[in-house]
Amino acid sequence: MLKAFMSAPPAMDARSTKAKSVSFVHLVVRSVLPCVSSDGSYMEYDIEMANTRTGKVWNLKKRYSAFLALQRKLDDLLDASHCTYCSAVADHTADLDFPPKKWSLFHHSLVEPGIAAMRARMFCAYTSELVKIGTTKRLHACPIVADDFRHAVLSFLTTPDIFIELNKVKLSSRVKSRTKIKTLETIFEHNNSTLVLLDAASS
Repeated sequence: MLKAFMSAPPAMDARSTKAKSVSFVHLVVRSVLPCVSSDGSYMEYDIEMANTRTGKVWNLKKRYSAFLALQRKLDDLLDASHCTYCSAVADHTADLDFPPKKWSLFHHSLVEPGIAAMRARMFCAYTSELVKIGTTKRLHACPIVADDFRHAVLSFLTTPDIFIELNKVKLSSRVKSRTKIKTLETIFEHNNSTLVLLDAASS
């Protein structure tokens, strides 16, 4: 029984898959650049994001520790993978290049410019790949991890107002799907009642 459970995820219909993945489809990581904090005491990484659907562009500044916290959160989430779909996503995430904490034996209050630039390039590739994973069918085939993955990544890459906007898009998609289903149900009910009346007349 346990083996059978681990071989397939819980059932999830196409409407939910589309609704959850739509948040990632239009997101693009445009660049990640290193920058010194306003007080000059630490290095930050300026992420420029864009929504190709709305044309909105926004920037977020994250420290290395914030990227590391995101990585650990995703590791914890995917470490408890219970089906083949989750395992595939866990393997994909584990294969992403994440810059090490230290590249030098010397300790400085600030990261050296060359190392910061290399980290920025790696963080750009890392976050871009997370967005790409967010659109994959295999992630959304398992609702147990899909919502948590989505929330973790989108919370990291968006501002509060952008995150709310993406949630509205998701909810709107669900409402439209439910409306279509309700319309079909009405048609079927109408057809069924027509058939009953025809049977009654012929008898």
